[in-house]
Amino acid sequence: MSRAQIAPPAPSGPARSVPPPPSRPLPPPPVVGPSTRLVDLAAPEQPLSPHDPRSVGEYTLTGRLGSGGMGTVYLGHRAGTHGVVAIKVLAPHLLDDVDARTRFLREGQTLQKVTGDYTARVHGVGFDGSMPYIVMERLDGPSLHAFVAASGAVTDGEMLTRTAIALARALAALHADGITHRDLKPGNVLLTSAGPKVVDFGIARVVGQTHHTPAGNMVGTPGYMAPEQVTGNGALPATDVWAWACCVVFAARGDHLFDGDNILDIARRILDGPGAEAFGAVHRLSPRLVPVLRRATAQDASDRPRDGAALLRLLDRSGATSAVGHAGWDRLVGGGVR
Repeated sequence: MSRAQIAPPAPSGPARSVPPPPSRPLPPPPVVGPSTRLVDLAAPEQPLSPHDPRSVGEYTLTGRLGSGGMGTVYLGHRAGTHGVVAIKVLAPHLLDDVDARTRFLREGQTLQKVTGDYTARVHGVGFDGSMPYIVMERLDGPSLHAFVAASGAVTDGEMLTRTAIALARALAALHADGITHRDLKPGNVLLTSAGPKVVDFGIARVVGQTHHTPAGNMVGTPGYMAPEQVTGNGALPATDVWAWACCVVFAARGDHLFDGDNILDIARRILDGPGAEAFGAVHRLSPRLVPVLRRATAQDASDRPRDGAALLRLLDRSGATSAVGHAGWDRLVGGGVR
C-alpha cells in the first residue's frame, strides 16, 4: 500500500490540507442556528498567497478555495464575463510526475463525460505552459463531512432520506455514464443549493480507460472501502453502493461506520461487516432505509445492488422514496440546517 493510493478517513474534495497562512484574517466560522443556510457553511474564499499565480490561461485568479496534495483550487473569472469559476491546478512539484499529471488530466476528462446534474460541470481542460488545469463550475455549500462537523449528525429523518435518495441518483447517473467513483465519502459529497454533488474523480475508473493500479493494491479511503477494495480485487459500481451506505450512516451517526486505530484495524472491521447496532441511528430517523443499507453492505458485491440504478429501485421498493413529502431539499437550503 502506498500513501499515494490510500488516505486516512478525513475530509477531502477540493480542500485536503491546511493552506499557507493568509495575508489577512479569515472571517470567523458561522454560528450554526435555526436560520443557518447551507451556503453559509461553505468553505470561505481565502486570499492568494505571495506564491500563488495571479492568472491561469485566460482566467484571472481572485482567491483560493482549497489546497491539497495534488494541487490547489482557485476562484477565477475570464475577462468580459461576469460569472466566477473554480480552477483546479496541479501542484508545481508534481509537474514532472508523469503518473500525477496523467491522473490529474484523467479527472478532467472523466468529469467531461458526466451528463447528470450531480457533479460540477467542467468548462474545459487546458495547459498554462506545462501546468495543466481544469475549469469547473463553482459549487456552493459544505461537504457532508463539514456539515456534520459544524452542526452534528442529521436529526431530521426526511433530510436523511432525501440525502440518501439524491446521492443514489448521483451514482445512477455516474454508473450510466460508465464511471465508477471508487472514493465516495462524506468529504467528496457537497451539499449545494441545487442538491448533493459528487466531487473528486482523481481515482475514478471509466469504462474503456486503461488504468495502471498494480494488482493487490488498495485504492480509496480506508473507512469507506468495500471488501473487494480492501483485498485488492478492484472496484465496480457495487463498490460505490457500499460507500453510499457508509455515507448515509455517517450522516445519521456523525461518525464512520468502520473506524479503527490504524489501516489494518479498519480493514479487519470492514471484512467483519457492520455490527448489530450499526444502523441504529438510521433506524430511529428513517427505518425504511435500514433494509437497503443492509443489502448495500453485503460482503459479496454480487449480493448488493449492482449499481446506482438498482439501488434506486431498491429504495423505491422499500418505501423510502414515498416516505418523504414535497418539502424537500429547498427547505434545508432556505434555512435551518437542523
